[in-house]
Amino acid sequence: MDTAIASKDLTNVFHLSNGDVASIVKGYNFGGKTGIGFLFIMESINKKDERGSMYCTFIDMATSKVLLTERLTEKPGGFGLRNYWAKSIYEAIDDIKDKKFEEWARNK
Repeated sequence: MDTAIASKDLTNVFHLSNGDVASIVKGYNFGGKTGIGFLFIMESINKKDERGSMYCTFIDMATSKVLLTERLTEKPGGFGLRNYWAKSIYEAIDDIKDKKFEEWARNK
């Protein structure tokens, strides 16, 4: 997925597949770093539904292998374009701290 779609037509809404996420990760250059990395891969921002969707993705930086990815959708808020959508990332971080990280750790 290397192009973004800007549309008001909700029939254009799509979700990334696990293969799409793996492809995006393969495109990153981690500069020789090793260990486990974490990425937010933004899928969409939808002003009509007031939701920002992203894939929270753990990766092995040495091999660019996706270890775990999960789609989270959060509510934006605040003033200004940047802060409005950054709030959805902030909410995802809170969700991860409050419950998701423990859930992911239990399932691995």
